[in-house]
Amino acid sequence: MEKTCLVDNCNGIVDAKELCGKHYRRLMRIGSVNLPKRTSKNLQTKEYRTWSAMKFRCSINSKGEDYHNYNKRGIRVCERWINSFDNFLKDMGKAPKGYQIDRIKNDGNYELYNCRWVPQKENSRNRRTNVLSYEIAEQMRVMEKHGITISEIAKSMGFNYYTVYNVINRGAWMR
Repeated sequence: MEKTCLVDNCNGIVDAKELCGKHYRRLMRIGSVNLPKRTSKNLQTKEYRTWSAMKFRCSINSKGEDYHNYNKRGIRVCERWINSFDNFLKDMGKAPKGYQIDRIKNDGNYELYNCRWVPQKENSRNRRTNVLSYEIAEQMRVMEKHGITISEIAKSMGFNYYTVYNVINRGAWMR
């Protein structure tokens, strides 16, 4: 006789760790066989999607770039938020339109005193891999005014052509 899943009210056939395939995958994905309390209304909010993505980025099961940028660096979601969307929403409040979650200390965890809502443009500038700054962008503009081509600026400063083009011609990195 085949064994059934250990989860209450589940009659699925055991796949691994005495769980059916559905509950085993959920355990691997979110660290629990139980889904956090949520409503279909929550699933459609920016805040819920942010909370869910934040947890996945820090998950031991995240793949590729997320693993190296979050979990491998020791970045975690605090105990208060990890299994409670309600606590996350209570602490962070609703995100203003066009804003994203940002960690104030880039090497810090996702927790109340290290998170804030910021505009997407500001958030993209706060990446640890970002080497462009307002000062460097201003240097690019000065060089261009002195007749140096975008290609020459890009080569001499170690940026690609389109980055320099956007700084000079599209007003990127203006204060």
